[in-house]
Amino acid sequence: MFTSARTAPGWNAFALSWPRWALSLLAVFSLLLFTRVAAAYTPPPIDGPVNDPKGQLTPAEKQALVTKILGIKAARGYEIAVFLPSSLEGNTIEDVGYDTARAWKLGAQGKDDGVLLVIATKERKIRIETGKGVGGALPDLAANRIIKEDIGPQLKANRVAAGVEAGVDAIDAELAKDATGAAPPAKKPAPPASAGGVVAVLVVLLVMGGVGVLFLFLIVRAVMGLFGGGRTYSNGYSVGNNSWSSGSSWSSGSDSSWSSGSSDWSSGGGGSDFGGGGGDFGGGGSSGDY
Repeated sequence: MFTSARTAPGWNAFALSWPRWALSLLAVFSLLLFTRVAAAYTPPPIDGPVNDPKGQLTPAEKQALVTKILGIKAARGYEIAVFLPSSLEGNTIEDVGYDTARAWKLGAQGKDDGVLLVIATKERKIRIETGKGVGGALPDLAANRIIKEDIGPQLKANRVAAGVEAGVDAIDAELAKDATGAAPPAKKPAPPASAGGVVAVLVVLLVMGGVGVLFLFLIVRAVMGLFGGGRTYSNGYSVGNNSWSSGSSWSSGSDSSWSSGSSDWSSGGGGSDFGGGGGDFGGGGSSGDY
């Protein structure tokens, strides 16, 4: 007698056991997902413009780069940071660059003018992460060219500091082109006044001026008649006692919080307040190997 596949003993056993197979697959999938989340990259706290936890740069090399980057920020406003991770920890350099740039909030809020240069020497990978506000000035093609032509050759020769400096200089040069090349919008010329309007205004001014002069003359004569002559009076607010004199609270000798002597980002301060400006990143930039 013919037995259908659905009534065969093997089929019955599979039908009874499939929920257990499904649960096993679900458990394996959940374990893999949990492992991936647990291993997600956590950026370190920012420590100034140059972050080198492994100590791949000498103190002199690091200080020279810090001074250069702070000078760029003072001159042009945008913020470049360098990150030399000891390892990517199994993550892609794109994820590390994006997560780190967003965590450090490079650039000013609303301008999003931050740039992060990541060099993973262990994996021999490079990433330039660009803020949303500099994507036009530093497009992906330009970032890729900088990686291949400026940074890569230095790193291939094991010159890490020279590679970082070449990258910072090239990024600065690319952004400076945009800053100096953008022309301000032309102002629309004001429409010329009509001839009739000009004549009417002149007539009104002449009439008012004549009436005013006559009125002033009558007042002066009346006063002179009462007192028998003119007498001068002190105005009582000489320049020496004026509240807006050179000794006021806004003079150059005041304790100004923005003076160069108390600047928080000076090279003498180590750049401890670098980053955290609220800049945003959208994943723009380029990556490469060397």
